[in-house]
Amino acid sequence: MSGCLQSLWESLGTLFQTVVQLLTDPAQLSCVDLAVLGVSAACVTVAVLWTCSGEDFRTQKVKVRADFTPGKVYYHGIPPVRAIPCLSPFGLKLETYLRMAGIPYEPSTEMAMGPKGKLPWIEYNGRAIGDSNLIIEFLNKEKGVDLNRSLRDADRAVSRAFVKMLEENTYWGGAKCKMIDNQDKIQEMWQVSWFIFFFYLKPAVKIIKKNMWAHGIGRHSDEELEAIVEKDLKALSDFLGSKPFLMGDEPTEADAAVFGFLAQILWTMPGTYMYRIATEDYPNLQAYCIRMKERYWPDWDQLSGTLTKMDQLDTTSRATIQQNTSGLHAWLNFLGLQPLFAWIEQEYFLVCALNIVNIWQRGKMSGLLQSLGVPFQAVKSSVLQLLTDPAQLSCVDLVVLGVSAVCVTVAVQWTCSGEDFRTQKVKVRADFTPGKVYYHAAPPVKAIPCLTPFGVKLETYMRMADIPYEPSPQTVHMGPKGKIPWIEYNGRAIGDSNLIIEFLNKEKGVDLNRSLRDADRAVSRAFVKMLEENTYWGFGRCRWVDAKDKQFEMFELPWLVFFFFLKPVTKKIKKFMWAHGIGRHSKDELEAIIEKDLKALSNFLGTKPFLMGDEPTEADAAVFGLLAEILWTIPDSYMYRIVTEDCPNLQAYCIRMKERYWPDWDQLTGNTKKDQ
Repeated sequence: MSGCLQSLWESLGTLFQTVVQLLTDPAQLSCVDLAVLGVSAACVTVAVLWTCSGEDFRTQKVKVRADFTPGKVYYHGIPPVRAIPCLSPFGLKLETYLRMAGIPYEPSTEMAMGPKGKLPWIEYNGRAIGDSNLIIEFLNKEKGVDLNRSLRDADRAVSRAFVKMLEENTYWGGAKCKMIDNQDKIQEMWQVSWFIFFFYLKPAVKIIKKNMWAHGIGRHSDEELEAIVEKDLKALSDFLGSKPFLMGDEPTEADAAVFGFLAQILWTMPGTYMYRIATEDYPNLQAYCIRMKERYWPDWDQLSGTLTKMDQLDTTSRATIQQNTSGLHAWLNFLGLQPLFAWIEQEYFLVCALNIVNIWQRGKMSGLLQSLGVPFQAVKSSVLQLLTDPAQLSCVDLVVLGVSAVCVTVAVQWTCSGEDFRTQKVKVRADFTPGKVYYHAAPPVKAIPCLTPFGVKLETYMRMADIPYEPSPQTVHMGPKGKIPWIEYNGRAIGDSNLIIEFLNKEKGVDLNRSLRDADRAVSRAFVKMLEENTYWGFGRCRWVDAKDKQFEMFELPWLVFFFFLKPVTKKIKKFMWAHGIGRHSKDELEAIIEKDLKALSNFLGTKPFLMGDEPTEADAAVFGLLAEILWTIPDSYMYRIVTEDCPNLQAYCIRMKERYWPDWDQLTGNTKKDQ
């Protein structure tokens, strides 16, 4: 590190001398000086532009039909495949809701991405609406539907918590199980060839891995991830019990989401660990799923038994898809490869994939493919020359072949490579004390002992469980999951607050949930997952994007550090939120989602002193961790207003937890200035 800093210092000295020369005697500048100034100016420009740019991954423009029928719902989703009418749990959820609410809808043959850049979405009165939850809220108001009318506020809160647990946590385990671990069965189910499987599904796997890494759940090992998913499904099973539907004798809105997810496990992931859990370990989940299918999907077998090949589509659908792939047809004809189109037509999934691109470009695809015809014709000519008379190859032919070989190699390597963003190596101390917990997290700042809700949660848990710990020196080192907090224990590095708590529970014989029944443990887990996997992201945006100027004051940092550290953090959070999905909403939509989460928490808490009753449990550490960040780090924000004004029982709860477990709070948060 010292050698690197020495070289950097020498480079800065050279740059400084060159700048002085520019200001005092520019006529004496050499070519080297000019090169140094040019490179430096370019680097500074790129750094400033990269730091200042603020991409807004929000609503995308979608072309909707002009000849719509007023009041009619036009549904866009993944078309049926073998075994299931929709390969997305969110699409199946939305269609199930429409059937439960008695709302007629017309499925679209165009598999185009919606205003949130994903499926499903709907058209309604000339308006495009994306995200299954926002669509359901919209239709509830528009059609006067309330499938939760029989539920009390506390029951509505519980149902929301379970939906968020499944959609924001369990879903990612399902995505990995289906698209990564179960690829061969997916290839068979979609009836696609090795070509489509290799060049479409393989890249899709890379995207899923990156999104899982951004979410956080992709940083776990396979065993850790499977254990997390199993706990979620066990919680769902324990709460469902012997009830016919999630909340009782009659189905509610949450049942559409639960069924949408469980149906994917039962009918698209046979032979997997998730299928075993849902059928063998917790058979009430399988029985529930069959009950929902029989009640709302009488045409299930008809839908999932056909529509898997192009030649099985009706005439109108076939004509629509052929029209949207006309650019491809013209391009293949131009290259003399028109027989290939007949084969491609049989590959229904490829046609759908091309359909997405074509509709996205809205007429531009044909011109693009036509313009690509010239270089492809050159490649075709050079390859024929290579095969027939290589001695006559010109320099141009060799260049064309070389560039083509490089492009193909890069494409194949990118498609095949499988980055594994898992446990990272972390250096731990050799002179540890056996049985002692060494705790690593962000150091205290003004107002709060730790600037991450997961750090406050972990420290609160250790105080609740009376586990002594030694905070690390005031330096931040990322743990084995590439984030903080993490601990060292007996020479071992352990990351992720939930995994750390599970480890310490076993190691120290702790059970803060010993007073809870199985159904109550399930409810507490659902609320924790709602807060950590959904509400947390709204908090992250509120602090690091909307209120970043207040963080400048709280950190007591010079403007240079703020500009080149906190600004890039803002960009990274936006990208992570986009990968998660919650970053695709507008600011108003996101705030409404977070408000519903906090009000659900407030309604369930009610007048109880702690989340689950008269005594605190493990979930209270997580709830306090997030609420404390809201109360003491983002004053004047909409989340602060909700907690203090709209839901004052949350503020009272937070103060109660602080007084009980953090008597040294003010002492810790007082030593934050640089000169101290």
